[in-house]
Amino acid sequence: MKKLLFILASAITLLNSCAKITEHIPDVTAAGSSASIEGTKWKMTSLILGQEISGQKVEQDLFPFADDCSKDDLMIFNKDNIFIYDAGATKCESSEPQQENGRWILSGDKKKITLTSDAINNSPEPVIYDVVVTSTKLTLTYRESMTVTTGGQDVTTIIYTIFSFARQN
Repeated sequence: MKKLLFILASAITLLNSCAKITEHIPDVTAAGSSASIEGTKWKMTSLILGQEISGQKVEQDLFPFADDCSKDDLMIFNKDNIFIYDAGATKCESSEPQQENGRWILSGDKKKITLTSDAINNSPEPVIYDVVVTSTKLTLTYRESMTVTTGGQDVTTIIYTIFSFARQN
């Protein structure tokens, strides 16, 4: 999963290098979370990278292209606001740690989650995701807006990433 997230972070960084303005755009239409995230374990099922320009969306699920060793990784959200990224039964590299810790904070309305972890964000900086939790599915969405001048016109592009996870026992 780290390789896949690194590729994704690199793609976003490359796109941002052309940006005049970058800001986090919250998804105000997201449904509120109906299940608690505390004490749960999740395995990724999709990783969608999308782009929207003038209302036209283009999306690609990158998860099918991930190495098999990344597809058994787990995210475990403990009750003490510590989450664990676990490399699963099959590690991609023998030097990769089996587990890495991070912090999570769910907003009061349960519509946003802040994750602080090098393992997930590829940065020590906290990242705020829109979150939807049901009894069987966790979805994290991150959006950025960028304005690029093309042919003398400012074009605003929204780049977004949607991580989907299935609940594990």
